[in-house]
Amino acid sequence: HVIGDGFVVKQSSMESTISDGDFVFVNRWKPGVRLPITLFSIPFSTVYAKLHLPYQRTLKPDNWEGLRNKVVAFNSPSKDSLPIDKKTVWIKRVVALPGDTIYIRRRQIWVNGKQVYTTPNALRAYRVGLKRKAVADSVFSFLPEIANPTPLVGNNNWLLNITDAQMAQVDTLPEVKMCIGLYQKPRELTQSYFPKTVDEDWNRDYFGPFVIPFKGMEIKEVDYELYREVLLLSSEIRETDSISKVQQDYFFMMGDNRSYSKDSRHFGPIAESHLVGVATWSIYSPKQTKDKWFQRIQ
Repeated sequence: HVIGDGFVVKQSSMESTISDGDFVFVNRWKPGVRLPITLFSIPFSTVYAKLHLPYQRTLKPDNWEGLRNKVVAFNSPSKDSLPIDKKTVWIKRVVALPGDTIYIRRRQIWVNGKQVYTTPNALRAYRVGLKRKAVADSVFSFLPEIANPTPLVGNNNWLLNITDAQMAQVDTLPEVKMCIGLYQKPRELTQSYFPKTVDEDWNRDYFGPFVIPFKGMEIKEVDYELYREVLLLSSEIRETDSISKVQQDYFFMMGDNRSYSKDSRHFGPIAESHLVGVATWSIYSPKQTKDKWFQRIQ
């Protein structure tokens, strides 16, 4: 497991780059090799030694720029008692690096003041209105299953989960009279999004500005509660600890299935100690209908 690893994906948050059921190869060298934290465990069980080592990473790169926009595997953030390397492995895309400032407006992502386009595969929710006599099954037949046309309130209005390129195709169809992006409004549904303990009114499509924590970053008193939640989830501090400086670097993760992904918009940035590796190749599961069954992850 030092060089690489493999995982079966059990989530849809990375559609359409990686599908539920795909097998993904992960390169552990690219972010540097994380040394074992758990001293002993029984494979395929929850039995592990209570004594575990502190986080260490060898052959770490001089900077993290090589991870920008990469798809990575990481151990999930949680307050449970499991050692970091025994927590569930999730796969998302690195959207912002330590020290970056991220904000999202009307689902458009801005990093350090510049709008970024992380991948053409990103799925977003669109409202599509069809002409009165148009039949949705026929009009949308060319779209993949993940598009999932769902009827909305209104005369022949449909919710589609598609890429920008697919939206452009749909918009040119003679049966289509309207195609608009759907996004959450400011201060809408904020209770399920980070930070849950601070009244920031952020949500899926309106988020930040937020500075991604980095090693040595001093925590100002006004930001104490905001960053305390991040450090608790990463196991960097305990409930009773106080904080003044951040001890490691953090990364902002997002799923490519933007409207339906649980990611850093929900649980905050991910600590360096949780990084497993970079997802490099995927083998499509038998239930997927794609052009190539073995493909490099972009």
